[in-house]
Amino acid sequence: MLRDIAATRLIEVFCRQEDALAVIWEIQNIEKTEVKADAVQVNKQTEHTGTYKVRGHFAGIPWHNEFAY
Repeated sequence: MLRDIAATRLIEVFCRQEDALAVIWEIQNIEKTEVKADAVQVNKQTEHTGTYKVRGHFAGIPWHNEFAY
């Protein structure tokens, strides 16, 4: 049975670097931009480090994990 799925898609959006970084560093945006994520809990340690817990669904199967950035 296949257990690993990898998918990659590139979308180019032309904007200023500082505008793109501001969106990326606002980790809570994952709830809006990642279709597999239902809820995100962010625990910032510094301006650019911390952890976040995500729970969601993929192919109808619930999942959750904690990530560091």
